[in-house]
Amino acid sequence: MAVSVYVDANVLVALFVPDALSNRASAMLAALSDPIVISDLAALEAASAIARMVRTKELSAAAANQALANFDAWLATQNRLDIRPADVTAAGLFVRRFEINLHGADALHAAMAARAGASLLTLDAKMKANARKAGLAVI
Repeated sequence: MAVSVYVDANVLVALFVPDALSNRASAMLAALSDPIVISDLAALEAASAIARMVRTKELSAAAANQALANFDAWLATQNRLDIRPADVTAAGLFVRRFEINLHGADALHAAMAARAGASLLTLDAKMKANARKAGLAVI
């Protein structure tokens, strides 16, 4: 049984940039009783997604800067999980399992969650299904 929850980047973006999934992401996080962990990879992907929203004109630079400042302040209070070489190796094994449709970064998220003994919290239905196939607990 998992003792922590690994939060995927899509949840992080929904928490800090208002969108159709924001209420769901907030409710999911609020319902957790286990501590959360935020990986360096999830933090990078969340910041990248917010920056992409500016480049695609979905979000103003001012709104993005505020979202990133709020994210950075919140992130400083969270348990962090670094990327290790063994995570990359484990992710490589996931992508070589043909019954699991996890691609690069998602496989790395799954590997890091597995190493941490954490459940995976994601809003991505495809990732949920494939993480389950890989043996992860999924929320």
